[in-house]
Amino acid sequence: MHRSSRYTLIVPIFDNDTICAVATPNGVGGIAVIRISGPQSFDISDRVLNHRQPCSNYDGYSLHRARVMDQQETVDDVLVSIFRSPKSFTGEDVVEVACHGGIIPVSRTISLLISAGCRSAEPGEFTRRAYMNGKLDLAQAEAVCDLINAKTEQAYRQAQSQHKGMLSDEVEVIRSLLLGVLARIEASIDFPEDVGELDVPFCSVELIRAQEKIEKLLSSADRGILLRRGAQVVLVGCPNVGKSSLMNLLLQHERAIVSDVPGTTRDTLEETLNLNGIAVRLWDTAGLRSTTDRVEAMGVERSHTAINNADLVVLVIDSSIGLCDEDKELINRIPGGRLLVVWNKSDLNSVGDLRVSARTGVGIRELEEAMTRRLLGDGTTQTEGDHAAVAHVHQRQALERSALSIVNAQQTIADGLPADFLSIDVRGSLSALGELTGQTANDDIINEIFSKFCIGK
Repeated sequence: MHRSSRYTLIVPIFDNDTICAVATPNGVGGIAVIRISGPQSFDISDRVLNHRQPCSNYDGYSLHRARVMDQQETVDDVLVSIFRSPKSFTGEDVVEVACHGGIIPVSRTISLLISAGCRSAEPGEFTRRAYMNGKLDLAQAEAVCDLINAKTEQAYRQAQSQHKGMLSDEVEVIRSLLLGVLARIEASIDFPEDVGELDVPFCSVELIRAQEKIEKLLSSADRGILLRRGAQVVLVGCPNVGKSSLMNLLLQHERAIVSDVPGTTRDTLEETLNLNGIAVRLWDTAGLRSTTDRVEAMGVERSHTAINNADLVVLVIDSSIGLCDEDKELINRIPGGRLLVVWNKSDLNSVGDLRVSARTGVGIRELEEAMTRRLLGDGTTQTEGDHAAVAHVHQRQALERSALSIVNAQQTIADGLPADFLSIDVRGSLSALGELTGQTANDDIINEIFSKFCIGK
């Protein structure tokens, strides 16, 4: 949770209503948690629950046994958690009902709550209320979704750092530098008799410091975005070079059918792989060759589609045969940063810089490291969790706009333009930064972010 309320928004966007939803995953389980949040949480819960005393009499952070009642019928025996405003996730009065995780008790409890006055929560509405009530800033709220969807330990640690406010804190440092410059500019404009002319050297130094910090954050963007969303890696090559065998070796289980007959793989096969902390969608594709077989031709066409959409294309070559015409065409067409050439069957012929043997397993670790380095682009395979990282495209775009405004400000100083022009540039940079934490984010940005959440969070 963030350590202050510096990002609290004064104008709420919600009606003064109370919402409810299942906060645990859909399906059957031992326990399901139903979350209720809003000004009428206690009163509505009292209409549905039979317990010793009203919810409003209980202390916050307390747990109580109760029964869910439908008139005189007991629907379920439950545990009820009480959270009082403002010391709750949403900042509102919150009741959480832990019932048995079957379809009937959950659906009936939800129906009773709605009949008693609740409204079904929209996707991400609980977290959105937490944001609007100053419990989280926008970057932290977005990290809640990242925590839920993280598929690897590295992605989870990165989401944790953003949820703890590390990106927000770094943005605040940059904002402080720019606000200091803006204060000098506006003082020189409004009170020239008292403060004198604008201290241009000071402004230049502070702008450079702010720009350096933005560039440091931007340097983490490609890596951070990749860790959050994962990567698509495609194995391609001519028929019978060992793509399917290599896929099975990377996955450490038999996913693809392996045969000496060329053209065995006629469609794309997909599987998920944890590659040094990166969630990878690994694709095995039909062998690239001209063919009159209609089905195989469709597979080759899908292979080219996968190649165009991939973050990394691993071109597998039979080292005992060498390059075929399709290999050469692919090498010429795909940018080097997206292409990794691996020479398979190194047990038959040791050629090429990156050599593996899908039959013996020799070279597989080197291949994994090479794939990781190529995806991350910085020559490393690990990342620290406790650091500020940019994990979303819109965050990177906002930082790029902020940096551009600083460049414009520096040019304004170099051109000797009036302080009013410099003020516009600095305000532009501040406005772009505010999109990350929510201070200047418009409704379209906010709606887009929370639309990606699941119901109940």
